[in-house]
Amino acid sequence: TIPKNIKGKVIVTIYDTVFFSAPETMGGMKTISEYKYAAERSDLIITISESAKADIIKHFNIDEKKIKIVTPGIDLQKYSYKYSKSELENIRKKYNLPKNYILYLGTIEPRKNIERIVKAFKKYKKEINDDLKLVIVGRKGWKYDNIMKLIESMGTDIIITGYIDEEDKIPIYKLAQIFAFPSLYEGFGMPVLEAMAAGVPVITSNVSSLPEVAGDAAILVNPLNEDEIFEAYKKIRNDSIYREKMIQKGYEQAKKYQWKY
Repeated sequence: TIPKNIKGKVIVTIYDTVFFSAPETMGGMKTISEYKYAAERSDLIITISESAKADIIKHFNIDEKKIKIVTPGIDLQKYSYKYSKSELENIRKKYNLPKNYILYLGTIEPRKNIERIVKAFKKYKKEINDDLKLVIVGRKGWKYDNIMKLIESMGTDIIITGYIDEEDKIPIYKLAQIFAFPSLYEGFGMPVLEAMAAGVPVITSNVSSLPEVAGDAAILVNPLNEDEIFEAYKKIRNDSIYREKMIQKGYEQAKKYQWKY
């Protein structure tokens, strides 16, 4: 919130416009007036993607010259660290992770589209009899009751870890076969970049900032179409050569977002 009586220059950071772009996924609309005032009063707006910039221009009618993009970066050396087998096995045991799994990492809330991740996985398990599981990592956000009921209906095929230690995040990525992140809206989508840097094939959405961040290194799906998510699961699982190409492309894409010192 910008104080009403401030007289100096004002620089504001707006990460996304989710309250305007995907209001149905949010818990309330009380911050809209604050967003508008901050955008109008600021002398400079910093945002994190071309997509977020376009949304700010669209929703606030702001001159694009007033907006500067500063994308998040990633410590590629940290994510590409080669963990030993014993280090990875320790993490597997700590969180009771299966041998083969699809990973979702993020808050459990409607915007993240977890219901369709689960429904696509349910279809996969019905068609293909293998040992693939789904691991959901993250804290509960809001309106998660329906998501949790759907997850519980899958029994032991879905593992929910809850909160994890920050230092365990990278090995949890590395142990996964697929990272699924078909979010309905993101200002940037940092988990996509993290998964790519960790060497995991990514499935993400063809909306908001996600195609921009993923480039040609992920399978882009319509997040409202669980069949497309299901087909993406199958493609990565059934074609090892394609999977390896995705991993290589993902690493090259992550290089574009390294921190510059």
